[in-house]
Amino acid sequence: MGDTLLLRMQEDETASAYVWGDKLTRHESYTVIGIVSYHEDYFLNVYVPYAPDSPTPVRFASMLGQATVRNGTAGSFLNDIKPMLSERVFVNVYDQGYQAAANAFAVIRNAAAVLTIIACVLAVVALALFAYLYTRQQQEAVEIMRSFGTSKPQTRLYLLFGAGCIALVAIVAGFLTGVSFSEKLVTAAYRFVSELQAVDMRYSDGNIGLIKEFAPMAADPVPLSVAISALVFVLALSVCLYFAEKTISGSFIALKLPIGTRRPPKRSSTAFSGVIRHALLSIRRGGVRTFIIPVLSAAALLFTASLQATRASYVAAREELYETTELSGYCSTMSGKYSGGLFIPNKHAIKLVKADYFENVSFTYRMNYGYLGIVEHADGTKGEPDPVPNPNDVYSFENQKNKLSTEPLLVFTSSAENAPEFRYRGFHGSFMEGWDEVRFSSREWDRLPCIVSTHFMAQHGIQPGDTIRVYVYFHQNYIMFTNIDMLVVGSFLRASGRDNIYCPLPLGALDPDRSALNELGGDYAPPLETDSYYDRIGSPDMIDRLTQQQFLDYLLDLRYVSSLSFTTSQVRKLCELKDQLEGMGFSGPKMGRDINVFVLLEDSRFNETISSITQRSKYLEILYPVLLMLVCILALITGYLTVNSRREDIGLMRGLGVSKKRVFGTIFGEQILLLLFGTLPAAVLWLVREGIAQLATPGVYAFLLCYASGAAISVSLQNARSPLSILTDNPI
Repeated sequence: MGDTLLLRMQEDETASAYVWGDKLTRHESYTVIGIVSYHEDYFLNVYVPYAPDSPTPVRFASMLGQATVRNGTAGSFLNDIKPMLSERVFVNVYDQGYQAAANAFAVIRNAAAVLTIIACVLAVVALALFAYLYTRQQQEAVEIMRSFGTSKPQTRLYLLFGAGCIALVAIVAGFLTGVSFSEKLVTAAYRFVSELQAVDMRYSDGNIGLIKEFAPMAADPVPLSVAISALVFVLALSVCLYFAEKTISGSFIALKLPIGTRRPPKRSSTAFSGVIRHALLSIRRGGVRTFIIPVLSAAALLFTASLQATRASYVAAREELYETTELSGYCSTMSGKYSGGLFIPNKHAIKLVKADYFENVSFTYRMNYGYLGIVEHADGTKGEPDPVPNPNDVYSFENQKNKLSTEPLLVFTSSAENAPEFRYRGFHGSFMEGWDEVRFSSREWDRLPCIVSTHFMAQHGIQPGDTIRVYVYFHQNYIMFTNIDMLVVGSFLRASGRDNIYCPLPLGALDPDRSALNELGGDYAPPLETDSYYDRIGSPDMIDRLTQQQFLDYLLDLRYVSSLSFTTSQVRKLCELKDQLEGMGFSGPKMGRDINVFVLLEDSRFNETISSITQRSKYLEILYPVLLMLVCILALITGYLTVNSRREDIGLMRGLGVSKKRVFGTIFGEQILLLLFGTLPAAVLWLVREGIAQLATPGVYAFLLCYASGAAISVSLQNARSPLSILTDNPI
């Protein structure tokens, strides 16, 4: 500890790795302030702190850092930072499945809130109905107790004690049931929602990272259950007390028939006749009830129509998403990182190029080049390029090869704008007259065109129209390096720190049927196949006689595809696409297969959106029948009770000798007219604002039909009784 280490470093301060032939002429000293555990592979390493403000340039081959991302923002974080990352920068997010679990519980929480509100309303209605029925059943007992002189407090205590015992038994049963099944209910709900959220994660960028299995655990339900049970018990006694007071006071005991003589109206209507006339007169004299039924029917129609419109909107949104979405994908590293330095064998790359569901397939070949100079200027004057290196021994060859590996890249691409260098920062180029990006991407060329960076043009004095020469590694028999001449037809703003050169592909790149090598071999030559273009070259001497198209077909067939990207608009068949990839044996994130080429689809956002729409649609499909049933039950009860409140009118009409048929027509006709007074304006309003689509479905008129059914049942039941029994029935 405290010793000083003297390290020899490369002459180039910016070098990040040692290259054969580098001279270690510089020296740097470091003071030892600590030691690390021994490891046989790393015991010679020296670890130094990162100094961001140091004037010394960063020259380390790899660095490591970490950051904390707020829960729920991992997706947006990756989408924002991804375009800013260079090829050698990797970012992994380890949320361990937090987002998937959080989404599921958010759905459960929202559903629980809605169901809690509905349960509270139903609980109040159930308690009121219980209290009403209980006091109704005890009415005769109360009459007897009061006739024998029982005081009101004693009678009240009798009713509350009985109601309390019944409520207590029911609450205890509900408490035990809830506590016993709460955890199972949460687990089942989580599993149900998770299944609805499940998407096909094969080959998806959403499948990158670690996922921790989550087992939901319900909190201790006893304290909350005790509090709710006590509240329900108090509420039950309160409602029972209300109806008990009405019973004890005599409003449920004594029959109070209105006494008096009906006065003739000052103005009498002469419109219509018969049943319709009587129904209209009844509506006119109905008071508040005249407005309640139309309002309810209008609200019910608008509510059910809104539900159906929401269902239709989800379907339309899903269809629009399918029609307008175009997904992109690419071959990646094992970690799912996009890279332009892959090694994809041609026989595997051609499978992806010819895949059924892929469109706009773009791929590149790349190789390091050494610049030799200008062969011919645009004005026709000859240049003086350097000769192609020709090392005469193994040591010189290795040095030259290692030096070439540090040079910029010569990239053959099917689309310059989709090349790895411009994937995130965009392609900004210009072409000389007669050329554009479409012509440059065409494989139909006689002289190999190229585009170079503006920095490269300025550095070497190159003008559009010049023919330049580079050399590349080509070890074939006695040939070690070979030159390639290219016509400069444009320039671009480089998006990396290297002066890469871009050229279009030759005819036969991953397309044996179009290769110019088919001209060789005669009529009886076997069909040309990828990875076997060399079979058409009879001898090494023949290479010098190949055209540029033929030579590049041959050269690229010996290389690996360095990047491959694609798009697909057939998102409806996304599962079939993934099935095809899996059937061909390609690997993906967290799924190794026979072919060690990793394919990744950028479909996580699409999956999230389509999953969200599908979930909402599914929930509404589940809730719609329930809500429609509640509307129908409400309509039946309302229709029945509304007509039941007209018992006096029915009894009087029957007592005056009106026929049952006329009574039914008058009362039932009144209810139908009230329904129409609310339904028709609501339907017209919906038609004007939203159209006729929802109005053409029978579910919109569920309230009208069920209300009419309830009213018809109530009138029929009242008509089946004698006028005296109707008039002497206790009004409740």
